[in-house]
Amino acid sequence: MQTKSIQAVMIGFIAFLILVIGVLGVRVYKQQQFKQALIDQNNPLITDETLETDELIEETTESSESEENETSLTQIDLYAAFVNVHLEHDSISTVKTLWEDLENLVTLADEYDVKLTLHFSVGWAEYAIANEEILTQVRSWESNGHELGMHHHGLSHGTWDGYSNNEIAKKRPTYVGTMDELAEIMNQLPTSGQMLSSSMTDEETDWVEGFLYQTVNEGSGTSPTADDMISTPETITLNGQETTNIGKMGYAIDHLEVQLTLKDIQSKIENAETGQILGIVFNDDTLKNHLDEAEGLFQLFQELEINVMTASNILETYTY
Repeated sequence: MQTKSIQAVMIGFIAFLILVIGVLGVRVYKQQQFKQALIDQNNPLITDETLETDELIEETTESSESEENETSLTQIDLYAAFVNVHLEHDSISTVKTLWEDLENLVTLADEYDVKLTLHFSVGWAEYAIANEEILTQVRSWESNGHELGMHHHGLSHGTWDGYSNNEIAKKRPTYVGTMDELAEIMNQLPTSGQMLSSSMTDEETDWVEGFLYQTVNEGSGTSPTADDMISTPETITLNGQETTNIGKMGYAIDHLEVQLTLKDIQSKIENAETGQILGIVFNDDTLKNHLDEAEGLFQLFQELEINVMTASNILETYTY
């Protein structure tokens, strides 16, 4: 009886092995048929070399998923970013030529949910104010979340806009008026009747009452550095008025000595400390020649899930 029991067990085990081998054989056979069918279809992308085993495919998938997970684990502590557009001191004819480029930039920003800080020089502001349709368009940008601010070239700048509080400036033949007179023009742009932020030179003498925020870089002329794009807000007094500064650095502007790359910007974002702010500047050169680079920056912000706000909104909500 015992011998018969052992024989029964052995027979059962052998039957099980035969079944397993049969199943595996069918699977391998079907895989080979599938591979051969693909090759027979003359698909130029499929050869014996590209049809790897299931194990290799699984290893590749696992490796790819691991890389994706590693990227997603990068912690970003940046508080927010802003894009400051300097609409430079230009003639009305130049403004007319560039207006469509500005429209294209705003449209592009809207596609990526980027809120622009648009700083108008006096020529750009006068062009908009003189044309009801253009003024309505500018205010529609504001209602969509973009900011309207002032860009001023003081007496020390190579292309002075003619406005200054400097007593020496008043003796120059190109003098136009005081900063209060300039502000009266600029404040016709926003629906509130009061701009909040500005970018300028000669702020020690030319800062105007009612403006609360200034976007700045520590470098001068063509020499700001990549470090200027990361900052924390600093409250100072200008021309007797309390204001808050945040830093910025130009991107896609040809005349700058330091030319930022997207890798530079990404590195600053990923290494930013809690509460720090990223500031990027565009100008007329960006509008004319580098909208594709502007879009590349917007794509980077989107990929890294960076909140791009206006300068004033950042400083109004800043809690660090």
